[in-house]
Amino acid sequence: MKTKHLLFTLLAMLASNSYGSYFVSGNIQYFITSEEDKTVMVTAYDDYIDGTVYHNYSGNIIIPATVSYSGQTYNVTEIMSNAFLNCSSLTSITIPNSVTSIDIAAFRGCTGLTSITLSNSVTSIKDLTFYDCSSLTSITIPNSVTSIGNSAFQECSNLTSITIPNNVTSIGTYAFDGCSSLTSITIPNSVTSIGFSAFSGTPWYNNQPNGVVYAGKVAYTYKGSLSQNTEIILEDGTLGIASRFVCNWQNLTSITIPGSVTTIGESAFSSCTGLTSITIPSSVTTIGERAFYGCSGLTSVNVEQGNTTYDSRNNCNAIIETATNTLIEGFKITTIPNSVTSIGDMAFYCCKGMTSITIPNSVTSIGEKSFYSCTDLTSVTIPNSVTSIGDNAFYECSSLTTFTIPNSITRIGDCTFYRCSGLTSITIPNSVTRIGTYAFCDCDNLTSVTVDKENPLSIDYSTFTNRTNATLYVPAGSKAAYETKNYWKEFKEIIEMPNPNSITVGSTGFATFCSPKAMDFSGVTDIKAYIASGFSPSAGTLVLTRVTEVPAGEGLYIVGTPGSYVIPETTTDMVYSNLLKGVTTPTTISPTEGSYTNFILTTGIHGVGFYTLSTTGELAAGKAYLQLPTASVANIKALNIVLDDDDDATGITEIQDIQDAHGVIYNLAGQRVNKAQKGLYIINGKKTLIK
Repeated sequence: MKTKHLLFTLLAMLASNSYGSYFVSGNIQYFITSEEDKTVMVTAYDDYIDGTVYHNYSGNIIIPATVSYSGQTYNVTEIMSNAFLNCSSLTSITIPNSVTSIDIAAFRGCTGLTSITLSNSVTSIKDLTFYDCSSLTSITIPNSVTSIGNSAFQECSNLTSITIPNNVTSIGTYAFDGCSSLTSITIPNSVTSIGFSAFSGTPWYNNQPNGVVYAGKVAYTYKGSLSQNTEIILEDGTLGIASRFVCNWQNLTSITIPGSVTTIGESAFSSCTGLTSITIPSSVTTIGERAFYGCSGLTSVNVEQGNTTYDSRNNCNAIIETATNTLIEGFKITTIPNSVTSIGDMAFYCCKGMTSITIPNSVTSIGEKSFYSCTDLTSVTIPNSVTSIGDNAFYECSSLTTFTIPNSITRIGDCTFYRCSGLTSITIPNSVTRIGTYAFCDCDNLTSVTVDKENPLSIDYSTFTNRTNATLYVPAGSKAAYETKNYWKEFKEIIEMPNPNSITVGSTGFATFCSPKAMDFSGVTDIKAYIASGFSPSAGTLVLTRVTEVPAGEGLYIVGTPGSYVIPETTTDMVYSNLLKGVTTPTTISPTEGSYTNFILTTGIHGVGFYTLSTTGELAAGKAYLQLPTASVANIKALNIVLDDDDDATGITEIQDIQDAHGVIYNLAGQRVNKAQKGLYIINGKKTLIK
């Protein structure tokens, strides 16, 4: 074997520039971090032997506060990450007060290290710093340290005691996990946050009695049988609740959090399915991610008045970050308030039991994994105000059958609809400029994809994995472009769509319509557009409201002179409450959907009107159907059209049986008639059109 250390050092020195040079002094290798400030860091000192890297720091190492090189004196201020990685022959190390930073995993795997002296200038012990230092028996943490990172002392199996100074506020996940000789731990009241399994596998933890284990003033974990302990009352004066505090404790039904608690850790109550209510005290200033995810039994969520960080405004049964108006924790009974502007990352993560959600038009962004694995979610309403949907937002929402992507969205993120196996059709609006990797992967029932874009976007093989079983609908004149574009050309069939803003009104003068584009009817003559804005069960009347500014995907009722019309496109942030449901691709419609009954516009025994469906069938693209609560229309089979003297639709009213009118028929002049002919009449107080 031939040592190539000299060659390595020479090459490193030749790499000198104004920012840094490597050099060796006193068997320690340094890197110049600033010529101006005259600072250096301690780096890994390697031997390259037959192509293998050996870290050759060994024995007792004393790092000096200053070091000289090329006639200059430098201050030693930092120890680089992995600087002493796996130096198994290193037995002790002394670090001067000039060192203010020890980077990640600096002493990881130093299995021969028995003692270390840290400088009083170090403010944090970072992740993995002393991981698997199995011979380390004791360490004094200086008062300057304020945080202990993840796995900082994990697997230090001979460490017998540890004193954490008063300035430390947080202890990371697995920080002392596997310290099998650690029988004594002193934790000050300054600690308000402790990560998951921070003390797992230590005798100190194992010797705690059943019940809540307190690490200083932090409720660290809960011990006992899952069949017992259904109620927890935390001690007054508790400052924090550790990560995964009672994770998966399904029999927990009640928890009392005292007003002293400021921090609730990540996943602290996750999957506590028996928990039905929770009150967040006004003292809480930090709630970790997924703190209540999987709590499918929660039906009452309240943040106390006076909390300046979080709130549950309007009795929404959710937790909202007040300063940013971001909903950070949602539940199956959540109603999103109109003042919320964003849905946070993982807000409804694994929210079982939630079947539908309406997002108000105040919301502009939906975070990553926000509805991840909401497997019971069948419908979600996204307004045009939303401009971004994060990666994995609707991952594995397997019950979601339809989804309207608003025309305001520019990017469909990675894995956004991954494993949405119930999704049968989707429309990609013209506003979208990128479709992410795996966006519609494993959507096995996706058979209809409509792309409202003449120039095909680039996708990869994983974007639509069911494409060979799906029909692709593209704008008129763009079929050839899609037939030559990678992966788009592999769809089962590519069909060009007619102009989506072209309306045809037949001889009846009535039609339904829906476009994937936003439209402006204000300058169009001879036709008028209406939404169904309400329904009165007692009067049997549907309220129609005329609209000129129409969002994409809106269901419309059209009245006008027979003929064809092209409606100009527009941009709009309008959002309507509309009982007419539009379809932009051929869609299968059943007589009922859940607690709703469906009507379609057709000509029947009572003339032109909305009639209940008798069988399941396909509704053509660009049409709309009427959906009303079944309980409100149990005895109504059809609704006809009512016009006023100016040919304006004023409503749709229940069709009357003329033979049962019993002589209470009036014409529009107020004259009573014995028999109604064709035209408009007042029958039993309702304006009715007889065809």
